[in-house]
Amino acid sequence: MNKTVVSIKNLYFKNIFHNFSLNIPADMNFAIVGENGMGKTTLIKILCNLLSKDSGTITFSNNIKHHHANSDISYCAQHSSLPPNIKVKNILQLFARIHHITWEHVMTHSLFHNLRIDTILNVKSQHLSGGQNRRLILFLTLFYNPRIVFLDEPFNDIDDRKNMIAILKTYCLLNHIQIILISHSVYEIKQLTQAGIFLSANKKNIKIYSSKQLNNLLIKTFKN
Repeated sequence: MNKTVVSIKNLYFKNIFHNFSLNIPADMNFAIVGENGMGKTTLIKILCNLLSKDSGTITFSNNIKHHHANSDISYCAQHSSLPPNIKVKNILQLFARIHHITWEHVMTHSLFHNLRIDTILNVKSQHLSGGQNRRLILFLTLFYNPRIVFLDEPFNDIDDRKNMIAILKTYCLLNHIQIILISHSVYEIKQLTQAGIFLSANKKNIKIYSSKQLNNLLIKTFKN
């Protein structure tokens, strides 16, 4: 039997989830896909304690800390805002203090250079391009090595998307970080995940598909 990293039982949330249950396998990158408005982002926010469920139980495996302080999970939102009028360097220093990480560690981190954060240190947040903003958000999501990273359409506005996907895939693999991904991209699902679910209006009897099966469902759904 596959181990489970998080178990969702009888989840109710407003008019979106009614008696919804799902076991997300451990040690496997997992995709959450489906049409817009089906609750993909809502589900991730509930798992990350950013929304409070109406009822039901959510249980992480014993070795995963999932509370705000010293959490083992991290979330890269589809639309992320940064504090205005602050240089990237100062934002990084703030996040480093929050996670009890030295500035030297930040500066020598492999993603610091691979995501080209070193080129934007003195740029104020409001002057970042869309791609620079997304690379910074990805760095802040990953630099402290969470156990699970929730990614919601993480590569929007990034021009060299394939290269960024390769960097993220390699980094998470080497550092044993499990990816849970929301995406409409066949390429992203193929490259980053091994299995997942397809959310539709009927959320009962949720089936876990292989990434290949998910991509076939995506192509079929958005072709119609």
